[in-house]
Amino acid sequence: MQSGSNKISCHLSIVDTRLDDTLRSFWEIEALPEKTLVDDELKYCMEHFDATHNMDSNGRYIVQMPIITDKDKLGSSKNLAVKNLIVL
Repeated sequence: MQSGSNKISCHLSIVDTRLDDTLRSFWEIEALPEKTLVDDELKYCMEHFDATHNMDSNGRYIVQMPIITDKDKLGSSKNLAVKNLIVL
C-alpha cells in the first residue's frame, strides 16, 4: 500500500418517481392527438374561409362575413346591441 493513494468512492442512486410521473404526464399532454374531431360549426367556418378568402394588393386577407340564417342560433343579444348603439 502506498501512502497518499487512498481512494474513496461514494455511489448514490435515487429514483424520483414523482419526477418521472410528472415528465410522463407532460409528454402525454404535449402529444398531438391522433385524430382531430371537427364539429359541424367549425367545419362550416373552415369551408366558408376556403371558399371566400382573397388577398388584396397590400397582402391582407379579406374574408366575407358568414351569415347565420337560423335566427334561433343568434341568441338574445338584441338588447345588448341596442345599448351599445346608444352609447355611441
